[in-house]
Amino acid sequence: MAKEHLTIHQLPGSRTVTLYCGRCTGALHLALPMMLEEIVEGARQFRARHGECRENLAERSKGA
Repeated sequence: MAKEHLTIHQLPGSRTVTLYCGRCTGALHLALPMMLEEIVEGARQFRARHGECRENLAERSKGA
């Protein structure tokens, strides 16, 4: 199984949570406070948009 390429970060003292895609450098910034459900839904949508990055990586690995 490929290592997950999406990560979530919050700088100390910041009120912003950022989801990063390590393949295409895409990012989604979420301003806190937010309901947990909104954060989870945002992460799901971001992951769905960046699923193509994971697929492209898998295709490159097969071709190598």
